[in-house]
Amino acid sequence: MKAQFWIIPILAVLLFTVPMLAMVPGQSEDIPKSSQASSSSNTSSIQSADIGIRKKDLKFKVLDSSTGKTKTYTAKEFAIGAIAAEMPPSFHIEALKAQGLAALTYATRLKLQNETQENTDLKGADFALGDGSFTGFMKKEEMKERYGENFDTYYEKIEQAAKEICDKLIVYDSQPIVAAYHAISGGKTEAAQNVWQSSVDYLVPVDSVGDELSPDYEKSVSMSAEEVKEKLSAGIDGTDFSGDPSGWITVVSRTESETVNEVTVGGVSTTGKQVRSLLGLRSADFSVSYAENTFTFITKGYGHAVGMSQYGADYLARQGNTYEQIIQHYYTGVQIITVD
Repeated sequence: MKAQFWIIPILAVLLFTVPMLAMVPGQSEDIPKSSQASSSSNTSSIQSADIGIRKKDLKFKVLDSSTGKTKTYTAKEFAIGAIAAEMPPSFHIEALKAQGLAALTYATRLKLQNETQENTDLKGADFALGDGSFTGFMKKEEMKERYGENFDTYYEKIEQAAKEICDKLIVYDSQPIVAAYHAISGGKTEAAQNVWQSSVDYLVPVDSVGDELSPDYEKSVSMSAEEVKEKLSAGIDGTDFSGDPSGWITVVSRTESETVNEVTVGGVSTTGKQVRSLLGLRSADFSVSYAENTFTFITKGYGHAVGMSQYGADYLARQGNTYEQIIQHYYTGVQIITVD
């Protein structure tokens, strides 16, 4: 299936809403040595002209929604800001490269989309920061504040990663991909179809075994029965919470990736995605129990679980995989091209 630009509005708000986690990668002695990444070649016969962009065009006019000002960034400058915003600088440099390439590819997709479907609200910019379409970008001044005395070391590392990928794009069917990513999966990534009801050939479940080693892989949160009732009834019509609270929430089915697919809430069938949203859970891969007027939710992973797992990318990098192998593992059947 050819991934068309109409998918963008469906995915845009969700794509970059995962906050950066201060995650500490597992030590080498705790991680199996066998790589889960594809070893296939990243060589592509697709030319950059085929997707309508050349190296001289690989720059971005970005509108800052908070100030109303537009600034132009080179691909390298943009990749630096995106990597800094979306991934801890302590992660392996190959993971940083993969993150930068994913963000750069998505930004290019937005740029091409706006050229064919001009948005007057952007005031001539390719896209905006802070309007929901692209939020993952950090300015140099913000990096200095966040990194403190480590700024020089971290900036040099991020800049090195950005330099290597700033003339590359991830493509599928001659189009820059919707390069979705998330913090941590539940051990297997999720299909776009199950999250956004739009099938995307390259956003399908793949194993991400390193995620289970994350200190943030599994979390527990407790809520009173009254709080659960209030939050769920506000977002789901027709619910009946008059009975025993232990029967209010029942998981009916799960996807291949073990995220909750169908769940009954107060007698009404809904999705795990909606329950996650209404209750503010870390993921839709959850289990629920009830005792003494308290619901306990145990979640696995963090984020929508579609596309590249950031923690999983770091795991693969620490096993010796390159950013190309990481990208090809998480985005099925894609190619990486050099923009000439």
